[in-house]
Amino acid sequence: MDSSMALEMMKAIFVENEPGKAKQLVASFMNALMKVEREQHIGAKEYERTEGRNGYRSGYKPRQMRGRLGSLELLVPQVRGSSVPFRTEMFERYQRSEKALLLAVAQMYFKGVSTRGICDLYRDVFEAEMSPQFVSNAAKELDEQIAAWRAEELSEAMPYLIVDALYKKVRKDNRIVSEAVLIVLGITAAGKRRVLDFAIADSENEETYRDLFQRLKDRGLHGVRFIISDAHKGLMAAIGREFQGATWQRCKVHFIRDYATHLSVKKTKTRFYELMKALYAVKSKEEARPIAEGIATFLKESGHPKLAARLLDEYEETFQYLNEPEHARRRLSSSNLLERQNSELKRRLHAIRIFPNDESLARLVGMLLMEIDEEWRFGRTYLSMDGNEDAE
Repeated sequence: MDSSMALEMMKAIFVENEPGKAKQLVASFMNALMKVEREQHIGAKEYERTEGRNGYRSGYKPRQMRGRLGSLELLVPQVRGSSVPFRTEMFERYQRSEKALLLAVAQMYFKGVSTRGICDLYRDVFEAEMSPQFVSNAAKELDEQIAAWRAEELSEAMPYLIVDALYKKVRKDNRIVSEAVLIVLGITAAGKRRVLDFAIADSENEETYRDLFQRLKDRGLHGVRFIISDAHKGLMAAIGREFQGATWQRCKVHFIRDYATHLSVKKTKTRFYELMKALYAVKSKEEARPIAEGIATFLKESGHPKLAARLLDEYEETFQYLNEPEHARRRLSSSNLLERQNSELKRRLHAIRIFPNDESLARLVGMLLMEIDEEWRFGRTYLSMDGNEDAE
């Protein structure tokens, strides 16, 4: 399905609010992705003649799959003459995320709605039957999958780590509290991205980060020499204890945001952004010093002497990436890789404004992060380690 067709269908969904078209869109995308899977399995595009191909296209087999949108009518690609049977991964991935979301929503209602009410709700909204036993079995299955993923041995060296957190509301002891979701990404020695682990905690303190890092080290995390994060005191203390000798790179984006929040005058803030852009255009620390001094003078003259003094003390923490190979610097100067994933997580978690407990939050976050990790580890190279053009 081409992008113009997808755009027209999405317009129809949002403007006309027709559930049938939503199902059609999802089914079309899944069918298209299964075709790509078959193409990759065979090793040849449609009508392409290659000597090293692994089998031939053999039509499609209809299949129905039930989910939140009801029954999806799918066409599963078939392959003949292949040395290894073709098996799509689309069903397993779709059903995993379906179960995680269904379970999180079910738990929201579980305390205040009767068992019969929950079953009626799912039948009306999702066009599917559900029983209390389903909740129990789904929770057990999902928890086992997440636990297995989080226990996998980390055999590859992981020279780069990126650490950050996002926050979600959770109900605890009749109160609504903000819980931190701590996330650690890694980049392997081969330049592949990985989601390494996460933790749910009531705060970003040194102890919670140390526990997270120690679990990773127990799984075999090694070769860490460069860590990117913001300047949270608890996180910095944990990094200093658990990764002695590794270089800490303060995320330049977090750094700029932190200073900009203290500037209330729009004109001052605009000029500050312009000066910071010039600062990060330099290619050496020596070039950066006079520009940083100029920014400090500007802040002092704008009525922010303490901020000016802080900047001169702290700006060098954001320039550690200049010690890395030039072709890798852009991607190592900030935690934007994790920021983008956090934005996607927030979008997908938005439907559940308040989680009933930490377990529900961990279950849904765990499934989403596990899916991202699967895509990354078998996807394209993110960071070229030999100086050639990045593959992605």
